[in-house]
This record gives sequence, C-alpha cells and structure tokens, in this order.
Amino acid sequence: MENTALPFTTDPATGPLAASLGDRIGPWMAAFEAAGVALAVLDGAKPELPLLGCTAAFTARGGPGALERLRQAGPAAAREAQGRAFRAADTPPLFLAPGPSEGLLLCTLPEGEGQEDRRLRAQLALSGSAAWEWEIATGRIAGDTQFAAWHGLPLAGAALDPSGFFACIHPQDRMRIRLGVGGLLRGAELFSKEYRLLGPDGTVRWVQARTRCWPDAQGQPARLIGTLTDITEQKRTEERLRIAQSAGGIGTFEHVPGFGTAAVSGTFCALLGLRPVANLPVPLVNSLVAEGDPSPFDRAPPAAPGPAETRAFRIRRADDGTPRWLMRRGEYLRDADTSELRFSGVLYDVTATQEAEARLRTLNEALESRVAERTRELDRVWRVSRDLFFVGDAEGRCVSANPAWQAALGLPAAGLPGTPLGALVQDEDRDMLEAALAQLRHGGADVAVELRMRHADGTSRAFSWACIPDEAGFVAAGRDVTRRNELEERLRQSQKMEAVGQLTGGLAHDFNNLLAGIGGSLELMQLRLAGGQVAALPRHVELAQGAVQRAAALTHRLLAFARRQTLDAQPTAVNVLVEGMLELVQRSMGPHIRIETRFEPALWLTLCDQNQLENALLNLCLNARDAMAGAGCCASPRPTPPSAWRRRRRWICRRPTMCG
Repeated sequence: MENTALPFTTDPATGPLAASLGDRIGPWMAAFEAAGVALAVLDGAKPELPLLGCTAAFTARGGPGALERLRQAGPAAAREAQGRAFRAADTPPLFLAPGPSEGLLLCTLPEGEGQEDRRLRAQLALSGSAAWEWEIATGRIAGDTQFAAWHGLPLAGAALDPSGFFACIHPQDRMRIRLGVGGLLRGAELFSKEYRLLGPDGTVRWVQARTRCWPDAQGQPARLIGTLTDITEQKRTEERLRIAQSAGGIGTFEHVPGFGTAAVSGTFCALLGLRPVANLPVPLVNSLVAEGDPSPFDRAPPAAPGPAETRAFRIRRADDGTPRWLMRRGEYLRDADTSELRFSGVLYDVTATQEAEARLRTLNEALESRVAERTRELDRVWRVSRDLFFVGDAEGRCVSANPAWQAALGLPAAGLPGTPLGALVQDEDRDMLEAALAQLRHGGADVAVELRMRHADGTSRAFSWACIPDEAGFVAAGRDVTRRNELEERLRQSQKMEAVGQLTGGLAHDFNNLLAGIGGSLELMQLRLAGGQVAALPRHVELAQGAVQRAAALTHRLLAFARRQTLDAQPTAVNVLVEGMLELVQRSMGPHIRIETRFEPALWLTLCDQNQLENALLNLCLNARDAMAGAGCCASPRPTPPSAWRRRRRWICRRPTMCG
C-alpha cells in the first residue's frame, strides 16, 4: 500500500529537525497506513503545529478540517486536549496523544467517524438538538456548536466543568437534574428530563435532555453521552393551552373504551371535586354521575374515527356534594401504537346554561296561560270600557272599534271599519286631527288632542284622545270630556265673579288713592286761590284731571273683566308712562317715603293696555309700601303722618281682617 504521508522536506519552515523526524516515523507510519488507521503526526513543538504526515484514512474521514480547527485553537488547546477528544464545529473529534519522540503529537480519528457522522451532526443541528459528552474521570464536558452556543462557550469542543454545567441550569430545576445525573452515576442507564437552560444573554429555553451512561472495561461509569433538544415552543404552546383550559374551566381527558382508567388533566379533576392526578379510575368518575344520566365514557368504540356524541350529564362533586351540570365533547382517533380507537375530548361546566334553560322553559310554559289571561282581560276592557277605542291605519281609516261607540255617539262599531276618522270629527277640528296624524306618522311617541265628534242625532260631543303609533298605523283611546268642559267653563265664570267680589275691597282702596289725589289737588288749588297764587293752578288742575282719567280707566277695566271684553293693547313708551305717574305715586306713598327711578334709555315700545299697566304699577308701589319695615300698616306700628296730611287723607288698610 502506498504511503500517503506528507513528504518530509527541509524547507525553511521545518528545517533539518523535520527531515530527521520524517526518517524516524516513516517505517511505522507505513504500518498504520497498511492497517487503515486514521492517523496524523504533528510537530507539537512549533506554534503552527505543522503536519509531518498522515494516512489516507485520516484524510478521507475529514481529518484536515479537524486539524485546521485545532491550529486555530492554538498549541495551548492542543496540549490541554492530550489524552481526550478535541471537538470542533462540523468536524470529527480528534483524539490527541504524545508521540514516540519528544515534540511529536499523534492525532487519530475514531472508527466510523467520517461522512456518516457529519451527516448525523448536520441532522442534529437542523432538528434544533445539541450533542455533548461528559468524561467522568476528568470532569470535562464538551459538545458541538449548538451545545457551545447554548452554554456560552467560545467554540465547539470547548470544555465545561460540572459546576459550570449546572450553573447554566435554572435554579428551580438544578437540584432535580443533579439527582438525575447522580442516578446515572449510580447505575441507571438512561436519563430523560426536561429543564430550563439559562443562555449567556439571559434568555431561558426549555430543553429535553436524553443521556446514556457508557461504562469502561471494568463496568464503571466512564462517560455520559447525550443530546439536548430545544422544546421551548412546545412548552409555550402547552402553557397557552393550560392557561386557556384553566381560564375557561375546560378539562381534557383521553380514554380507550374497555380500559379501566382514563388520562385526565388537573382541570378535569377540579370539575369533579377531586385532587389533581394524571389518571382516574372510570368507576370512580361514574360513581359521581347522577342516576339515570349518561356516563362521560363510552362502553364500546364506534366503527370508525370521527366526532363523538355531545353529552350533558349531572354530577355531585366529591368534595362538597354540590350538584353540577357538565358537558362532554370530543372525537375518536386512531391510536398510532395500538391501532385502536381512543376518545380524546373535553369536559366543561354548563350549570349556569342549564339553569337558564330551565328558567326559560318555565317561563315559556307559563307564557301561554299569561297571554290567554291577558287577552281575556283586554277583551273585557275592550267590551266593557266607556272610553272609545279606535285602531286606525296610516291614512286614519278605522280598522276596528270597540262597542262603546254605540253608547257614546250612537254609531255601531260594526259599521265603522273603513271609515276615515276625519268623517267623524267636526269640520272646525279637522286641522288639529291632520296635525296629530302627521305627528304620529313622523314617529311621535305619544300624541294628545281634543276633538269634537259628531253624534248620530246631529249634536257634537268633545273627546280627549290619547294616540300612540302602531306598526300599521296608530291606536287611540278617547274619553268624553263634554261635561267636564261645561263644568270648567262654569267654574271659570264663577271664579271671575268671585274675583270681582274680592276685587271690591281692593277697588275701594284704589278709588281712595285716586280720590286722595283729586282731593289733594283741589285743596291745594283752594289754598293757592286764597293766597292769590294763580300761576300754580294749571298744574294742580292737570293732576286732578289725570286722577279722574285713571278712575275712569279703572271702571272701564272692571267692566271689561266682568263682561269678558278684551282690553285695548297699544304700543306704549313705558319710560314716558312712568314719568307721568311719578307725582301720583309720590302723593299716594306719602311724604315719608322717597321714590327713585331708573330708566333704560334704549327701551323698546311695549304692547300693553296703558291703563292696566298704570294700575299694576300703582298697586305694586302701594304693596311695597305696606311691606316696608317700619312703614307698613300691619308688619310694624303705623307711622304718624303730618297733621296736615292726616287732615287731607283717610288711612285705609287693605287687610282689615288682619289689622282689625
């Protein structure tokens, strides 16, 4: 067999030492080549770790790539890896050992390492898994590129000690994994655990660890070889499903018909009032189901996979005995291992729904009797009521009417359908009827109108109608208010006459005020004539005439009120009217009261009866005088007017019953 060892030359990079080493290793390198051993010899005394020779098997199994990774790691890493395996990304592991001469470094590849192993490592990388190895004797833990990335190592093959390995595990999972590894070291063959791995950047990922212990020749644990599979997304999905089931109160379970147990979730147990377990006996669950209700488990599977029957049943909770309604849903699936049909479904509480349905059924059962009773009541009201009922369409035509029309207006109810309501109303009130119908057509919720209706004998009667819109038109109820209107009119007239009687007492007061003005003016005129002061006589005559005019106006208003005549409303300048009344008001109030006026310069003309406004202002001022503290005739001692004023005016109280 041809020796494929690299040629040994004496170039400047290697020097004479390389030539002498090549002569020494040449014979036994040929022997390794003939045996098919994957071997390479390196000059470990130089930093570049130059290759002195290698076999064809070493080159075929990916040895040059592994050597390149070793040179990148440096001589220190090579010296540290002596006696163990050196692993690098995408390359087979190198086993390093010192050579027969000083400075030589022997590198070998394990049997079977090559393209198949590289394919396996590539498959592990694509599946999100990492491979690792733990040498128990030395405590060295190393793995592939994925393992190095997850544990914060600089490159594949870099080693961890046990303390660093466990430091990367979440504190809540650390003790559990320590116990599992301890079981492997005490003789267990397989280790399969899920735990959280802390990344160098603070991230947390869930991994599935599967590890096997390999013993040495004496049967003692020599190394642990395993894989780590990233199951973070699976855990997130399981957590979301768990939260959804817990929040919605949904319990999941699986059962194979004929088996005595069922795999259940924690929420399933909580719905039954049981402590959470992974499996429940079928007889235990059936014992909680109410007698006569179906079981959540089927005795026999269906003929083919598919949705199962939705089933509701009652239970009595095991913890407090509370009765609850539960609903079962699910479907039958073909089991991949046994090819049998298994039921996979959910269970959830429907007590509130069942109770609501029971209440609804009770209400529905009573609804027909209530409707029948209400119909009888309405029919009695329809037939017995003295009020007129009228059901009309959108155009105001009669659809139906109650029998009261015969007694109230002499019109038979059977002949009214199809008759417009306007034909039954006095001509003067048809505009009000049309306005009410228009309001109903435009969505008026409640329309009230008073209409005069024609009687069969030719007379008319007043009816107060209350109308509400209906789907096809409107419904109206009319009450006869003819007698009420007559009584109200009589009451209004009697109230007016009573008011006239009540005004008589006040009228004397008003006339006394006017006569006081006239008498005062005449006395002043007499005094001026006696003194020869004739220049002031026209002003006193004008004041007396004004008082006489107000007395005449007061009499006119009294007659207008008694005879129901309208007053004479004219545009009036209120400022001018008040100025003309100042002297009369001052004389009526007395000299002990000071009167102030405040006029609005831009005041508009006011449409009013001037005489009525003057009378109202005068009465208002007199009432204010009577209410003044220390000046009124009832609230305080009566003021003593001057002697001349006492002689000229006679005091009259408007409330003689209170003052005496």
